[in-house]
Amino acid sequence: GLMEEKRASRQVTVPAVMLEKVMVMAGSEIYRLHACRERERGRR
Repeated sequence: GLMEEKRASRQVTVPAVMLEKVMVMAGSEIYRLHACRERERGRR
């Protein structure tokens, strides 16, 4: 029924938003680590 479809779409939407936040956080973390590594290499 309609309620089941709503529940199903919500189950998809919430993890998608969570995943997006995690990906953004992970992306910025990876970028920061990469930037630090580049700086270390340039200093030598």
